[in-house]
Amino acid sequence: MRRIALLLAAVLPALGAAAPADGAGARAVGEREALVVLTSSGARASRISRAQARTDVFTGPRSPAAFLRESSGGRLALVGRDRRDGDVIGPYDVGPLDPCTEAGRDRLERRANTAARLAGRSLDGYDHVLYVTWPHPGCGTVNGAGQLPPGRRLVLYDNLPDARLRPRTLAHELGHNLGLRHAGLLRCTDGPGGPKAAISATCEAPDGDQGDRLELMGAAGDELGRLLSAPRRDALGWTVPGEVRAAVASGTYELCPLMAPGGTRALTITRPGDARRLWLELRRPHGTFDDFAPGDPAIDALQVRLAGPDGRSQLVDARPETATWADAPLPPGRTLRDPVTGIAITLQAVDPASGRGAVVLGLPGTPDVGTVPTSCAAPPAPPVSPPAVVVLDTRRGVGAPRRALRARRTVRVRVGGRGGLPRRLRRATVELSVRPPGRSGAVRAWNCAARTSTARRIAVRRGRASVRRVAVRLSRSGVLCLRPTTRLHVRATVVR
Repeated sequence: MRRIALLLAAVLPALGAAAPADGAGARAVGEREALVVLTSSGARASRISRAQARTDVFTGPRSPAAFLRESSGGRLALVGRDRRDGDVIGPYDVGPLDPCTEAGRDRLERRANTAARLAGRSLDGYDHVLYVTWPHPGCGTVNGAGQLPPGRRLVLYDNLPDARLRPRTLAHELGHNLGLRHAGLLRCTDGPGGPKAAISATCEAPDGDQGDRLELMGAAGDELGRLLSAPRRDALGWTVPGEVRAAVASGTYELCPLMAPGGTRALTITRPGDARRLWLELRRPHGTFDDFAPGDPAIDALQVRLAGPDGRSQLVDARPETATWADAPLPPGRTLRDPVTGIAITLQAVDPASGRGAVVLGLPGTPDVGTVPTSCAAPPAPPVSPPAVVVLDTRRGVGAPRRALRARRTVRVRVGGRGGLPRRLRRATVELSVRPPGRSGAVRAWNCAARTSTARRIAVRRGRASVRRVAVRLSRSGVLCLRPTTRLHVRATVVR
């Protein structure tokens, strides 16, 4: 009994801890700026107009901007720099080349960038640049090609009969830009050459497989990709504390649907001797993209995936007795067993009203901690904070100066009295978003009435935005001083 009590004392504090994120991508929250570049090759030009490209990428109800906004729960927005509803330029003639090859895509990018600069448009600093080609028969049914980080390029092929960009392809390739790899299937057999199994000692997960049709980075060709799965959302920074629970002991864990307003929305289980973890989630119809039809096997059933630090994930077929993967989720009343580790997973029941499920876990060598409850309701609203006030945005002409800050020149930014702020404001928390159009550098922020030794320093790298919140004192007249080491664009927002 004493050993069990000691084990419980060690286990229970961890039951509410957030699981560490798998390395499926870089944190992607806030606003990401995208630019669409239309291209041509001699007499062959893209049939996509600027207006159509803006709709397909930014403003349409099934655009990648809409997808990222819905899948992230509003934590990520895709916007333009010059226009909030999307930047589209071109078409620019890039000369003869084959855009279907990697070498051809490299030439397309270089020539389009050169043509844009000659026309007075800079492509520096954008998080994503989407190049739209002309119809090219050599590309076949390929619709897009996206780079994994550190690349930011997407090439979109204008080869569909209806002369438009396929929404799912756009979102899928943007997912690669964010660092996501394909979502595949865990293909297991009961021994070499044996029948299909859910999990076994003989499993394959081919690199590049994208057979997981239950999320965006899975099977190609669908017009409407499903929302990203729990391990992808967690890796991109779209989860909040308590939303992902690491299950470290046996017991009954209550689980909310993935897009519920609150509660535990994903469970993770560590497999001994494996760098990957099992991820468990429930789905219900939600919004535009998870519009599952009534009776779909994905609804109110447990989706189980293996995901790890290599950025890949594989869907587990919890019903291997059928030939299809369409019914891969674990339905209520069934148990999934992992014979390699001895882990047992049972979806006991799903509440038809809230979608909350009861998941019974058997983890070898751990005590049973009983029921671990959760509430799927929205958490209490946080205290209302004063609205943020933008006091300087050099790219959009807010405040002064209305152009990029010059190197080694001190700029006095008026904060007090702006946007309803007190005129003699002495302290403020300022969020500085800094992006160098040229070389890397830094910017210092300080109270103009104090010595510069009290300055807060923010370092920035070329072509990348740096966002930092700094608590600063202001001069008696409510003024903040900024001094960059190189030419910089700065957005200063008083958040409190």
